[in-house]
Amino acid sequence: MATINFGIAGPMYGDLSAYGYNVRAGANLAVKHINSRGGIHGRMIATKLFDEAMMPRAAEKVVQDGIRYVVGHPCSEGAGTASEVYERNGVLMISPAATSPELARRGRRYFFRTVGTDTAHAAAACDWIVGNIRPGVKIAVLYEATLLHLATSVKQGLEGRGFEVAPFEFLRASFLEASEIVEWLQQNGVGFVYWAGDATMITWLKKAARAARFKARFMGSDDATILGEDSSGPDFLEELLVTSPVNFRHVPNPKHQQLALEMEELAKQNDRDPRPCISPLAFLTYSAVEVLAQAIEAAGDCDDVEEVAQALRSGTFETPVGSISFDEHGDLKTSEKTSEFIVEECHAGRPKTRA
Repeated sequence: MATINFGIAGPMYGDLSAYGYNVRAGANLAVKHINSRGGIHGRMIATKLFDEAMMPRAAEKVVQDGIRYVVGHPCSEGAGTASEVYERNGVLMISPAATSPELARRGRRYFFRTVGTDTAHAAAACDWIVGNIRPGVKIAVLYEATLLHLATSVKQGLEGRGFEVAPFEFLRASFLEASEIVEWLQQNGVGFVYWAGDATMITWLKKAARAARFKARFMGSDDATILGEDSSGPDFLEELLVTSPVNFRHVPNPKHQQLALEMEELAKQNDRDPRPCISPLAFLTYSAVEVLAQAIEAAGDCDDVEEVAQALRSGTFETPVGSISFDEHGDLKTSEKTSEFIVEECHAGRPKTRA
């Protein structure tokens, strides 16, 4: 019997390869579990990896290879480019981490995600800042171009509660410029820095701040410890705050702990350079594969993408991160706990804790 082919997409190489690692870790374990149960209507799932860094060619290769289902594209920019290609060619995708609200506002039939949007992301950041930073502290909101919406939401949320946000700036800088940015922040009297962007930049800024003895608190919209070798951070990340989906590895639930251990063990077998850092992204990817498999099962026809999309919008699916259901746009219904974000604090040499 023919296999059902799933594309698994993410940044597989380079600075953001840790995200690809977590996408692979979650997807591989989910597929292993589903196939051990007999697959979908007796058909086994086969996977093929696609490097998101090669967009739009990666999405076009998915189409050329005849793959109808894709899990991955954790970065909003890559997910947006891919979804355009997939929509034209009848390919259904579920992203475990692309949070831009715009992705679901384009009337696409085949786009879904197992993560909340920047609206919830910004709310978590604002709630923590308002509850922990005294009024009068000058706050800088810095952002990369693809996360302007998130940065704007944080800025407006804080200003609406009486906080001053200045500067509000777009940054595109290298490691060599991080020290200059920190000096500029010091000169502007900034006491708290929120960074809306990938984890690489916040690690550069935090390292430069430590070297300059700059005492401002930093909060990043991405999990900087994912770039390390484990769930703890290096010394310079001490006290860094990060907003992220609930990290189910740290939930005191034996099932979650077991899943994390299985992901790590399978990764060691499959990856030549495994990193034992299982982040929320791995759990959300596992859940995306599980949801997709359940929807295909419910649709009856493994090859009818339209029926599977309808099954996703009409069903409720049980996953390790909780019950998942989607609205008409492919977003998580806001009543689902899986759409929430939290703030965690990084520590040197030990795992993050809830802030």
